[in-house]
Amino acid sequence: MMKKAKVLIFWALILVVVNCLASSQGFSQESLVDEVVIANTTVYMREMTVNELKGYLTRKNLMWPDGARVKVFMFTLWLAQTKDFIWNFFGMLPSQFKRAIDRRVYTGKASPPVYVTDEYEMIEKVSNSDYAIGILPDGLLTKDEDGIHIVTVIF
Repeated sequence: MMKKAKVLIFWALILVVVNCLASSQGFSQESLVDEVVIANTTVYMREMTVNELKGYLTRKNLMWPDGARVKVFMFTLWLAQTKDFIWNFFGMLPSQFKRAIDRRVYTGKASPPVYVTDEYEMIEKVSNSDYAIGILPDGLLTKDEDGIHIVTVIF
């Protein structure tokens, strides 16, 4: 009888842990206020879904809906803000995200994203590159600026 009680307690704890992990993977608007998706003004899209964004950033989708080639600018995947962005938006670890990109690059299906070193370089590159997309920390760009507009991500 004592053994059955221990087994029941064990499985109850497992269920609690699984529920905690599953709920931590959910998306909430509060967790998404740290980053902003920006695009060059040649990109006519003002909003996109999370899956569309993931496709562009992982190089699965190489073309915009109008047929123009997507140019991606990113910070290195190991920066804290990039890790947070990848986890908050896609529920992926940076290594998983990088593996998705590398798989397409090494098979010759896509070119790698261009990595930038700071926010100001990101703004410069995206504003000066047709059909470019990038990610910035929130608050750095509060409205559309010359050559750049903010893209709303729909969950």
